[in-house]
Amino acid sequence: MLSIVGTGKMAQAIIKGLKDRFEIEVVGRDLKKLKKLESKNISIKTFEDFSPNEKTIILAIKPNALNDISKYLNGSDTIISILAGVSLEILKNKINAKSYIRAMP
Repeated sequence: MLSIVGTGKMAQAIIKGLKDRFEIEVVGRDLKKLKKLESKNISIKTFEDFSPNEKTIILAIKPNALNDISKYLNGSDTIISILAGVSLEILKNKINAKSYIRAMP
């Protein structure tokens, strides 16, 4: 299972590119955007319902949201971050995961 955190334009572009090749769940705060994705047969979760254990997670959120959501991501297998200006060192200090990858789409 590949989890994508975020429902913005970048997250939706990633979802569009990966949904036919991977089992995806989208985690976010914006219920309106989550429901729209669910109507396209994409699994959705709120942070309160999300369990990060042993999952690969793509972080597709605004960098300033990292502090708010990092507590929900501890225990992840792999964190793939597309957060501009957020170093691997910062990610490692905020989220306890097995491995970290920084990427720019």
